[in-house]
Amino acid sequence: MGTWPRPDKEGYGTTLKQNLWFTLSRGIVNEIAYPYVDRLQSRDTFLVIGQDGAFLDDRRDFETTVRRIPATLAYRVEQKNSQVAIKKVVTVVPATSAILIDYEVQFSNSRPKQLILVHNPSADGTSGGDEMFSQTAISGHPLLLS
Repeated sequence: MGTWPRPDKEGYGTTLKQNLWFTLSRGIVNEIAYPYVDRLQSRDTFLVIGQDGAFLDDRRDFETTVRRIPATLAYRVEQKNSQVAIKKVVTVVPATSAILIDYEVQFSNSRPKQLILVHNPSADGTSGGDEMFSQTAISGHPLLLS
């Protein structure tokens, strides 16, 4: 059995048309459940930013504000510290079984950086052996699928 994220949540999202659920804590997407609320498919998804040999983790190295977008189950997340500002919109895409995380990252300097998206799949609550892959969408933007 794998480890799971913190129990205190700042957000919960779902849709009427698809059997898909997600939770947010400290501004990151935690558990994703599909096709039933008790079938967890993902543990967490977060950013790690590398610069000058040091790494910032958006689970713990930022001041975080989470706000629900009125009249929706989408959330706006703002994270900042002295070097980086991250803005995210997290929502379920109603016509599909997909969660969309739209990132905007701004840096306080122009030095080279590594931007790493960490996604921890956990198909049906398992602790290993799960897969994920990237694919280019019709729009030309990269997608991460698991």
